[in-house]
Amino acid sequence: MPRLAASVTMMFHEVGLLERFARAAEAGFRGVEIQSPYGETQEDIAERLRRHDLSAVLMNIQPGVAAIPGREAEFPLGALAGARLRMEGFLAETVKANIDIIGHFQVGGVPGRHEPDETQEVNYTYLFDLIDGLGYGGWVGCEYRPRAGTIEGLGWGRPYGIRGGR
Repeated sequence: MPRLAASVTMMFHEVGLLERFARAAEAGFRGVEIQSPYGETQEDIAERLRRHDLSAVLMNIQPGVAAIPGREAEFPLGALAGARLRMEGFLAETVKANIDIIGHFQVGGVPGRHEPDETQEVNYTYLFDLIDGLGYGGWVGCEYRPRAGTIEGLGWGRPYGIRGGR
């Protein structure tokens, strides 16, 4: 079963950023992506992660932060370790050929970057089953804009332990 991480930057817009951690945990997510944490302190984010037993799977950093004297500690050591593999067409074949170098998946429906459900061009159920069959143990980031409310649009995630939706 894929380990799904909610993008608290793109999802749960019904509440403020720090409240989104609770909403993600309540919906069954065990990890979160934080693309735009800049308005909050590291301490506040860390506290929310601990309080809700969530893993920070991905966190964007401000460009150039490691070059600012006194802010070096804000730069995660692994920030330069990842390479980006863009998959356009031939998804299954690309995944199979590169699974040994893939460290993180992100999903957002096509078209519109909405829920990865049956209304989209990509068969996400097939791809989730494929990566499971290949032994992928990393995270799948849910980086999409809900069509309506976040909770209402989570029905696609029920088979993977996510609560909510139609």
